[in-house]
Amino acid sequence: MPVAFALSPAVCLLCRRADTDPELYGLMLEAEGLCAHQYCLFFANELFHRRPSNDGLMGFLPEDILHIVERAEQKDCFVCSESGATITCQETGCNRSFHFPCALEGGCITQFLPHYRSYCWEHCPQQEPQAAPENTTCLICLEPVEDRTSYGTMVCPACQHAWFHRGCIQFFANELFHRRPSNDGLMGFLPEDILHIVERAEQKDCFVCSESGATITCQETGCNRSFHFPCALEGGCITQFLPHYRSYCWEHCPQQEPQAAPENTTCLICLEPVEDRTSYGTMVCPACQHAWFHRGCIQFFANELFHRRPSNDGLMGFLPEDILHIVERAEQKDCFVCSESGATITCQETGCNRSFHFPCALEGGCITQFLPHYRSYCWEHCPQQEPQAAPENTTCLICLEPVEDRTSYGTMVCPACQHAWFHRGCIQVGAVP
Repeated sequence: MPVAFALSPAVCLLCRRADTDPELYGLMLEAEGLCAHQYCLFFANELFHRRPSNDGLMGFLPEDILHIVERAEQKDCFVCSESGATITCQETGCNRSFHFPCALEGGCITQFLPHYRSYCWEHCPQQEPQAAPENTTCLICLEPVEDRTSYGTMVCPACQHAWFHRGCIQFFANELFHRRPSNDGLMGFLPEDILHIVERAEQKDCFVCSESGATITCQETGCNRSFHFPCALEGGCITQFLPHYRSYCWEHCPQQEPQAAPENTTCLICLEPVEDRTSYGTMVCPACQHAWFHRGCIQFFANELFHRRPSNDGLMGFLPEDILHIVERAEQKDCFVCSESGATITCQETGCNRSFHFPCALEGGCITQFLPHYRSYCWEHCPQQEPQAAPENTTCLICLEPVEDRTSYGTMVCPACQHAWFHRGCIQVGAVP
């Protein structure tokens, strides 16, 4: 009788662990005989992401990965003492190396920003000691934070009002920039799981439309109200586009304190007027208390950030016939920057006919807004910030490099809190869905 062998779980080539928790390590990627955690790939020193290629593991080529693994054989992790440490502290002169899964235990920092910098416990950026107000909760998971800044508890460096758990903000940062669908099932949701949910939902009626098949249930303990996602708005329900994807019925949804909006306040996303006070449809940023939004806009924007996924049709859902039609029309338009034909973007200002290619935007001083409406403007009509001097030694909140000494085309200040400064290039990279 043949002997049955249990298949060994896939092991990450970089950290040598078989852990598969996507919140901690990202997706376990397998291709061309290689296997690696998503985050181990992102943070490995000198491993370059040749995105958005379909080659290798999410654009990391096999030969590059194997070269990194070979070099790491000479480096021991200062946390677990095992060899194969692919991450080295970014501090000049520091040779401490570690595996990605050992970072938390070793008090290391891994920054989910475009440059993916990592630091050991000795050289990681520290926030100034600051006490948290009584009963302060994390803005993401809504659970209590520690009573002061620490390795595990952070305060927003811009507004000084929003507090976070490091684990939550790290997970959130990953969701913003790098969550990618698996090729299995529907965006990584397996058919058997979906069918199981559908079968269970047959026993639940939507309290809004009274039809069966309600797959969402209010998160409030003891509440059994269920509803369909499209019925949420009509039923006054809340669906939170955060890592835990919480949903609440009208009775138990989180409420903002009643607050009057300043006169002529507009939504920070669509720039249209908001209601004159907080309501179900009008919200104020709980951190800075200055930025106002329409619930529909912030929800749409959150969906763009978290859930934009390519269709299997055409190019990311853009159909070939539509693309060819645009290309044909653009043949009649010359780019005002490079003077070549084929300019597919035209300034949104009424009456302005300046057109340009997307790669020419920066050279031409144009603005391309990565918001739901994707507006673009030429240099003459692009929105301008009021002239404002930056405090001495101000750095970009994203890349941590110095900004210019005042607002300009390349240097921007957050219009809500007036404390956070950014390079236009950095904020544009972060905004890309």
